[in-house]
Amino acid sequence: MIDFRLHRHKFDIIVIGAGIFGQIITATLRKKGADVGIIDAGFEGSGSKPAACLMKPSWFSSLGKENYKPALQTLDESYRIRGVEFKVGPVTTEVLWIPPEKILSEPFIKKAVVKLAKPDSKWRVTTHDGQEYTAGQVILATGVWANNLIQRQVPGLAAKTGVAFLWPKERIEQPFIRPWAPFKQIVAFNRGDGLWVGDGSAILEKNWTTDRRDKSARRCATAVKQYRTDATALVGNRPYAGTSGEPCYLADHDGVTVVTGGAKNGTIAAGWAAYHIARRLA
Repeated sequence: MIDFRLHRHKFDIIVIGAGIFGQIITATLRKKGADVGIIDAGFEGSGSKPAACLMKPSWFSSLGKENYKPALQTLDESYRIRGVEFKVGPVTTEVLWIPPEKILSEPFIKKAVVKLAKPDSKWRVTTHDGQEYTAGQVILATGVWANNLIQRQVPGLAAKTGVAFLWPKERIEQPFIRPWAPFKQIVAFNRGDGLWVGDGSAILEKNWTTDRRDKSARRCATAVKQYRTDATALVGNRPYAGTSGEPCYLADHDGVTVVTGGAKNGTIAAGWAAYHIARRLA
C-alpha cells in the first residue's frame, strides 16, 4: 500500500526525526487526529539503533508516578505494552516491553533537513535537495543532533555511545538481568529477530573506541555462552541533556518543540514527551 504522506509537502505537524522519540510522538498525535509527516536524514549512530525498548519498573520508578503513569498509558494506547519474565538473581521479575520494530515501523520521508523558517503563519522546512515542506507546528526529535537546527542550544546535550549485540536466530531459555560491575548489568532476551544482549554501555562519544566495543562483545558473548562470530553490533549515540528531574528535555525554542535527552530510559521518556506534546497541541 502506498503511503501518500511520503509524497506530500503540507501537513498539520512535521516531526523531524524518525527514531523512538519521533515515532512515538507521531503515533500519539495521529491517534488524536493530527495530520503528521515525519522527515529523517537516516544518519548513522542513531540512539534508537541499540535500543531494546525494555522498561523495568526499578529503572524508571525514580521518575515519579506523575511522570511514568501517563507515559505508560500513552505507550499502551499506541502499541499495547507486553510483559517479559526475566531472571534477576534468585527471583523472576516482569519487565515491560514494546518490540522496537513495532515502534519504528512507520514510513518516513528520508531527507536531511537543512533549514527551519517561519516567514508567515506556517513553518517552512527545507531539505538538502531544495524541497520545502510546510506545517503549522514543527517538533524536533533528532536526538544528539538537536542543536544542529536551532539557535538557542539544548543545555548540556551530550552523546554517550552504547552498544548491544544481536545473534540472529539464536535464543536463550530464560531472559536474564545480571550485574557485572557496580550499577552495570548484562541484559539478555529473545527479541524476536534473534538473541539481544546489552551491557549498559554509556560512554562519551569522544571516548568510544573499537577496543571498548570488542570488550563489550566479549562480555556479552560470555554471559550467554554464545561464541558465534556473526553477531550484529548495534551501536548508537544516546542523547543526555539537562532535564530538571523530568524524564527528558522538552521545551519550546522560538516556536519549535524540541525533545531529546532520554538517555537509557528513552522509551518511557518518549511516552512522557508524547503525552505532554499531545496535550499542548490539543
